[in-house]
Amino acid sequence: AVRISSMPPHPVRISYHWYDHPTGELAIFEGLRTRLPRPVQPGETLDLLTTVQPPEKRGDYRLAVMLVQEGCRWFDDAATGVVRVN
Repeated sequence: AVRISSMPPHPVRISYHWYDHPTGELAIFEGLRTRLPRPVQPGETLDLLTTVQPPEKRGDYRLAVMLVQEGCRWFDDAATGVVRVN
């Protein structure tokens, strides 16, 4: 079990990808980042508000929210949902 943190050198942040729905093609890879307010212990949950910027083009998209460890990896076990951008 490993604690995750927003501290350097490789902070963990909340971000997202946008996918075209229903084709599944990646529309936007790099979402805005939200810092974690403090280290999060294994098994701990944390409720946070995050800012999301929608795609410029109108359509149906799937929003995949996930953690990213800067300079290392994306945690792809994401929470997802379909969003209509008007």
